[in-house]
Amino acid sequence: MEYILATPSNRNVHHGSNVKYLDKNYWQVLIIWDILFGTFSREDNEAPIYGLIANIETSNLIKVEFEGFKWLRNQIKTATNWKDKLGYLINPSGWSPTGTISLLKLWFFLIRTKRPSYSIQSHILN
Repeated sequence: MEYILATPSNRNVHHGSNVKYLDKNYWQVLIIWDILFGTFSREDNEAPIYGLIANIETSNLIKVEFEGFKWLRNQIKTATNWKDKLGYLINPSGWSPTGTISLLKLWFFLIRTKRPSYSIQSHILN
């Protein structure tokens, strides 16, 4: 069932901000699409850390909704040629023209800040 319909475990991965869970399990009901497009990930022994990878310093819903687009626009503006501009649009998160992956920097940030993991199951049981 886990490979056809979204389960609680699939949703945990979707909401996880761990580097290994970023850009995974997009589809809301039919998880089969994630399998077909290569974005499926199972929850393993590493508990998901729920939340955003970087806090948005506003509670304005419009700004929150479009913050990702603003970030993408800024990345595209810094690109020096059309190939790199297009690269930001079609490549996965963390892509850069130099081949460095900013997700690696993010991983080091998460380790340095020692963000606590949060288990929804323990929250419900306690």
